[in-house]
Amino acid sequence: MDQPAAQPTIPVTDLLNADSTNQLDLITEVEKQVEKALDQLQSTGILQPQNRMTIESLLNLADEVHHMEQATEGDICQAVLDA
Repeated sequence: MDQPAAQPTIPVTDLLNADSTNQLDLITEVEKQVEKALDQLQSTGILQPQNRMTIESLLNLADEVHHMEQATEGDICQAVLDA
Protein backbone atom coordinates (compact mmCIF):
# COMPACT_ATOMS: atom_id res chain seq x y z
CA MET A 1 0.00 0.00 0.00
CA ASP A 2 1.33 3.44 -0.92
CA GLN A 3 2.17 5.96 1.78
CA PRO A 4 -0.28 8.89 1.95
CA ALA A 5 1.06 12.16 0.58
CA ALA A 6 2.75 14.36 3.15
CA GLN A 7 0.51 17.20 4.22
CA PRO A 8 1.85 20.71 3.56
CA THR A 9 2.63 22.31 6.91
CA ILE A 10 3.73 25.80 7.81
CA PRO A 11 2.80 27.06 11.27
CA VAL A 12 0.38 29.99 11.27
CA THR A 13 2.65 31.84 13.68
CA ASP A 14 5.36 31.84 11.00
CA LEU A 15 3.00 33.68 8.69
CA LEU A 16 1.82 36.10 11.37
CA ASN A 17 5.28 36.97 12.68
CA ALA A 18 7.09 37.17 9.36
CA ASP A 19 8.19 40.42 7.76
CA SER A 20 6.62 41.17 4.38
CA THR A 21 9.52 39.75 2.32
CA ASN A 22 9.72 36.57 4.37
CA GLN A 23 5.93 36.25 4.34
CA LEU A 24 5.88 36.28 0.54
CA ASP A 25 8.52 33.53 0.53
CA LEU A 26 6.39 31.46 2.94
CA ILE A 27 3.27 31.95 0.83
CA THR A 28 5.18 30.92 -2.29
CA GLU A 29 6.44 27.82 -0.46
CA VAL A 30 2.91 26.89 0.64
CA GLU A 31 1.64 27.34 -2.92
CA LYS A 32 4.38 25.00 -4.17
CA GLN A 33 3.43 22.42 -1.53
CA VAL A 34 -0.24 22.61 -2.50
CA GLU A 35 0.64 22.23 -6.19
CA LYS A 36 2.81 19.20 -5.33
CA ALA A 37 -0.05 17.63 -3.35
CA LEU A 38 -2.43 18.23 -6.29
CA ASP A 39 0.13 16.68 -8.65
CA GLN A 40 0.28 13.59 -6.42
CA LEU A 41 -3.52 13.33 -6.33
CA GLN A 42 -3.62 13.63 -10.10
CA SER A 43 -0.86 11.04 -10.61
CA THR A 44 -2.79 8.50 -8.52
CA GLY A 45 -6.01 9.17 -10.42
CA ILE A 46 -7.86 10.62 -7.44
CA LEU A 47 -7.94 14.05 -9.10
CA GLN A 48 -8.90 14.04 -12.75
CA PRO A 49 -7.00 16.52 -14.95
CA GLN A 50 -10.23 18.07 -16.23
CA ASN A 51 -11.32 18.79 -12.62
CA ARG A 52 -8.09 20.45 -11.50
CA MET A 53 -8.23 24.15 -10.68
CA THR A 54 -5.43 26.63 -10.09
CA ILE A 55 -4.89 28.03 -6.61
CA GLU A 56 -5.93 31.43 -7.98
CA SER A 57 -9.26 30.11 -9.26
CA LEU A 58 -9.89 28.21 -6.00
CA LEU A 59 -9.32 31.32 -3.90
CA ASN A 60 -11.03 33.80 -6.23
CA LEU A 61 -14.11 32.04 -7.55
CA ALA A 62 -15.66 33.85 -10.50
CA ASP A 63 -19.10 34.00 -8.82
CA GLU A 64 -17.63 35.63 -5.72
CA VAL A 65 -15.65 38.15 -7.75
CA HIS A 66 -18.80 39.00 -9.72
CA HIS A 67 -20.80 39.54 -6.52
CA MET A 68 -18.04 41.65 -4.98
CA GLU A 69 -17.97 43.93 -8.00
CA GLN A 70 -21.71 44.57 -7.67
CA ALA A 71 -21.83 45.03 -3.88
CA THR A 72 -22.15 48.54 -2.52
CA GLU A 73 -20.85 49.73 0.84
CA GLY A 74 -24.43 49.64 2.08
CA ASP A 75 -24.79 46.00 1.02
CA ILE A 76 -21.61 45.09 2.88
CA CYS A 77 -22.67 46.95 6.04
CA GLN A 78 -26.07 45.29 5.96
CA ALA A 79 -24.50 41.83 5.55
CA VAL A 80 -22.28 42.49 8.58
CA LEU A 81 -25.24 43.67 10.63
CA ASP A 82 -27.31 40.64 9.59
CA ALA A 83 -24.52 38.23 10.59
